[in-house]
Amino acid sequence: MSAVEVLAEQLDRIARVDSGLCSVVTVDAEAARRRAADADRALAAGEVSRPLHGVGITIEDLHATAGMRSTFGGSPALANYVPMRMPRWWPG
Repeated sequence: MSAVEVLAEQLDRIARVDSGLCSVVTVDAEAARRRAADADRALAAGEVSRPLHGVGITIEDLHATAGMRSTFGGSPALANYVPMRMPRWWPG
């Protein structure tokens, strides 16, 4: 399966199952689709150097993510918090 196909399955599962679980705070499907397509193009061009190339991930909501809603575990006080850049103390 291509990365695009696997992502489509993942997004479909989130849509079907997560409404009852509320485990996924924010889904950036558009960016994920772009990155999956990029991964497939790189694979087709032979430009793959990592064993998990094209495998999608989720980021735990206990981490700030620039430009994306970050509630730090569902805190009501941070329900609509969207950091514009990473904090100064953030590694990397």
